[in-house]
Amino acid sequence: MAVSTVTASAALELPRMVHAGVNSVTSKYVHSGTVGDIVLMAKVPNKAEIIAVMGKITTAETAANATVGVQGSAAEFGSLASGTSPVFPTKGTVKYTVSLSDDAVPQHSYVVVSPTSATWTISATIDLTVLYTAPGQN
Repeated sequence: MAVSTVTASAALELPRMVHAGVNSVTSKYVHSGTVGDIVLMAKVPNKAEIIAVMGKITTAETAANATVGVQGSAAEFGSLASGTSPVFPTKGTVKYTVSLSDDAVPQHSYVVVSPTSATWTISATIDLTVLYTAPGQN
């Protein structure tokens, strides 16, 4: 169970999906929590195919680590670690289709970041970009 759940401002916006090309959502959040927290970073609409997730953690700590995945699913895109240059999740490019029941409300899922190291007591900035396409576009 999460210690706390917080939401980045980009995750408050309605997800968008065009029928051709790649959609992207970029999110930034400053967090000073603990292991077990869930940071809702971005909304991705139902039936979208996530093709890449990339990001970084910027902090004075040398070992701030986190996992990146889809809330409420076993999908995990890998992990992020603190550093000065972008760090891509360890599983690289992903192909994950958001699959919700047609009558589910809301019709989107969150891409989340969850701290996995105890060094998050100092503020850390999480930057994350998610690339996704409409069904059948990739």
